Amino acid sequence: MPDHPIKHAALLFAMQDEALPLIRRLELADKGPISPPMPMRWYDGAVGALRIDVVVMGADRRFGIDCIGTQPAAVATQLVIDKLDPDLLINAGTCGGFIKRGGEIGKVYLTGGPFNFHDRRIPLAPFEKYADGGWTLCDVDAWAQALGLEQGAVSSGNSLDMNDDDAARIERAGTIAKDMEAAAIAWVADQHEKPLCAVKAVTDLVDGPHPTHEEFERHLHTASDALSETLDKLLNYLADENRR
Repeated sequence: MPDHPIKHAALLFAMQDEALPLIRRLELADKGPISPPMPMRWYDGAVGALRIDVVVMGADRRFGIDCIGTQPAAVATQLVIDKLDPDLLINAGTCGGFIKRGGEIGKVYLTGGPFNFHDRRIPLAPFEKYADGGWTLCDVDAWAQALGLEQGAVSSGNSLDMNDDDAARIERAGTIAKDMEAAAIAWVADQHEKPLCAVKAVTDLVDGPHPTHEEFERHLHTASDALSETLDKLLNYLADENRR
């Protein structure tokens, strides 16, 4: 945690549809691209005395779709730190949940880690732990308790589905949320010694009976609305902490 009150939080979203409910709720101003020609878009505003920046990965120039995955997430995080220098990074977005660990559609988690990779396989002894990641970058116990939110491990990969090896890595880590960005953001945050937490809302149940892509498309807006509501509560909590 920072050794001073959190006065400035930056939220990183992969998809515009994930971010729009919060942008509208907080009436954030659209500042345009944060660093042209990169596609990441920047919005700013405040909750009380807490400065808020939101950066969304933006649309891919070639394919015209959301820039999901680890590469845009890492680049966006570096840009946010360089240009905005927040006290706290928040990776906000949707995720796959797990029935076996109490996951359900629309459930929201708050966690400071560990943030792992599940699809980086480097079977060379010096690199195995590096491939897995395992960063814990923020103590959110008080925040989670105050908001009634569960914590746990997040695991990131660049595929929506997973193979047997991915599943085994996810199981060993006791993962509660499977996504495509958090661990990449964590790597950059760790280099800068920046605190990072993640707020993740479940769109699909990885160990459920329905195909991941179908559940994701069906529940994206429901999960994004739940995400926005929780983020609003968290940001107000942090703003209140500043006043004490």
